[in-house]
Amino acid sequence: MVDVADLTQPRHVATFRLPGSGPHNFWVDESAQVLYAAYYNGGVAAIDVSGTLSGDISARLVANVRPGGPDDTYVWGVQLHRGSLYAIDMESGLWELAPASGTLAARSGGFNVPDRWSSDLWLHGDYAYTGTWGGDWRATTMWAMR
Repeated sequence: MVDVADLTQPRHVATFRLPGSGPHNFWVDESAQVLYAAYYNGGVAAIDVSGTLSGDISARLVANVRPGGPDDTYVWGVQLHRGSLYAIDMESGLWELAPASGTLAARSGGFNVPDRWSSDLWLHGDYAYTGTWGGDWRATTMWAMR
């Protein structure tokens, strides 16, 4: 984690590690002081970022879930939207998670487009937009969230 209060002099202040995986995209719930991180094969990690951040903060892991299961998870991105946390998993598709559960329990999801992998994620209104590549690498998938 980097302190960017002064963008001309960013400072490394803390590190979080999830063994066996690396981070990709993040989303911060500022009011709850929780950082949600997409950790590829490590799934989604919820990290307590309250108070002072310094050194190794790996003990601040609040919850961790592999939405597609141990052999079908590769989370690319996460986003809070209307009280749910959504995760796009390259292997298993779009997931809706319950962030307040303390376990990030999956509410629904996992329906990937069979001939492609999912990538970026953005939610707006009643839709989730994801990038994809594979069979037709130029495609964008829209998921209705009603």
